[in-house]
Amino acid sequence: MLKNGLFWLDENVERVLMNAFYSYLALIIFIEVVRRFVFHTQTSWGSTTAIHAFVWISWLGCAFCIKKRNHLRFPGIRSNVSHTAQFYCFLLDDVIWLVIAAVVLVSSIKLVSLQIMIGQTIEGTDNVPQWIATISIPVGFSLVVIRVFQDVIFNIKTFKSKEPFMKKPEEETLEELEQY
Repeated sequence: MLKNGLFWLDENVERVLMNAFYSYLALIIFIEVVRRFVFHTQTSWGSTTAIHAFVWISWLGCAFCIKKRNHLRFPGIRSNVSHTAQFYCFLLDDVIWLVIAAVVLVSSIKLVSLQIMIGQTIEGTDNVPQWIATISIPVGFSLVVIRVFQDVIFNIKTFKSKEPFMKKPEEETLEELEQY
């Protein structure tokens, strides 16, 4: 049961969270437009929280694209080099992502800690902590790190089995394309 739950979470965490934040973003924008043009009023926090929802979507989307192997891959170039060269290029990608994630994680955790310490609130609100928005950065990049390690494992298995690292677009099935 726990294994199935973890498998489901691994497959769906980014998608579920991105859909939740996207739904909030669409809803708050719709409500604020109606309030502005029909009732001639608006909240002081609506546009700010919509921006923070977009930031959540962005960092979660970054991890999602790494998981789906769609992030900065340059397939046109890589499909023309040897299998070994492709392997090293993918490993280089993963190392670069890990370095970037380490820098971002250290910096963003310090920022979140500072916001908690000083009690900073989201602009336009009286008591919604700013760290709820800013924690999107370490959460997103923690997922990036997990997805990069999964990618390294995939690359090593693919290299050892001598299977192609990338499918050509015409080889992708309809089910694989519908996942996006």
